[in-house]
Amino acid sequence: MRLKPNVLILTDWFSPGYKAGGPIQSVRNLIEHLGNDVDFTVITGDCDLNDEKQYAVDCFDKWIDIDDCRVCYTSKLNRSRVIRRELKNTQYTCIYLNSLFSKYFSLYPLFYGRKLGILDKIILAPRGMLGRGALRLKPIKKKLFLALFKFLKIHKSIAFHSTDSTESMDIKTILGSEIKLSEIFNLPANLKPRSPTCHSKPIKFVFASRVSTKKNLDFAIKTLSALNQPICLDIFGAIEENSYWETCKSLASDKIRLTYHGSLKHTDLIDQISNAHFFILPTLNENFGHAIVESMSIGLPVIISDQTPWSDIENIGAGRVVPLIDSEKWLDVLKECVSMSDEEYQVMCQNSIRFVQHRININEICMIYRKLFHA
Repeated sequence: MRLKPNVLILTDWFSPGYKAGGPIQSVRNLIEHLGNDVDFTVITGDCDLNDEKQYAVDCFDKWIDIDDCRVCYTSKLNRSRVIRRELKNTQYTCIYLNSLFSKYFSLYPLFYGRKLGILDKIILAPRGMLGRGALRLKPIKKKLFLALFKFLKIHKSIAFHSTDSTESMDIKTILGSEIKLSEIFNLPANLKPRSPTCHSKPIKFVFASRVSTKKNLDFAIKTLSALNQPICLDIFGAIEENSYWETCKSLASDKIRLTYHGSLKHTDLIDQISNAHFFILPTLNENFGHAIVESMSIGLPVIISDQTPWSDIENIGAGRVVPLIDSEKWLDVLKECVSMSDEEYQVMCQNSIRFVQHRININEICMIYRKLFHA
């Protein structure tokens, strides 16, 4: 009988956190779908994104059993010690790093893992951090790290996990084509389609992502303002920089009813976005985009940039993909969204659901993950 693999996941944020969005959801979905086939152990931080208050959990720096995994919520004082102890533990089949530039949950494990001689057990998921748009943010620190990363040849000893061909290309462009790379889609959450929503005015757009330069909210507000007609824009997500958020608000015209709702737990967020007509995300880079997939899963059409893995949604009319460099095209597409008939809109909603059902084969993806973790 083949033993189940024992996988150690290191990640900055985990449930009950929710403000970091995609990184949390990626791990949650992985455990939800594979928990019966893989023994997962998670080491994470003690608070949510941009929070000082600790999670309301039973204890810190000790193991807690949660659903299909065991979790250690680490305090800053003991974080390095806990990670160092578990990296020395030989029971793990592999060690999965859920980011690239995290001080404690990727950089420290990589360099300490090199010292221990266990780099061959490490799988690194950059989560889009090697995309051109992502590398333009705080570029000096990232260039210095990558230079050291390559100088020490760490990239030649570990394995990488990308979620689509674009991310694979980004990784190979930065680190070379000889790296060990597995390209496997993220697993989506299990969601039920929403009840039909009439295409009635004012049209409601929703932006559900972190309020950050990378997600390009300022561009969305500026373009929606150029429509010069009454619309609603509901914004959900953590504010990463207050100055950026102030800039975004200043771009809204008098005809936009802009409402910021903050960060919501995943189930509450899905309930809220179900009331919108369109999901909008002119992101600079997305290696997967859980919010995009989840919106289409419930039948909410998406208007997204050309910097995501979902450029084929237009093939069946599940939404629109618009090049970031073409502001006029963005304006034209948004005009179409506002003016389309209810019949056209209902077809687009159904196409969104159909797209996800046909495009993402859960059983096949799970099988490939099992192979990755058994290696």
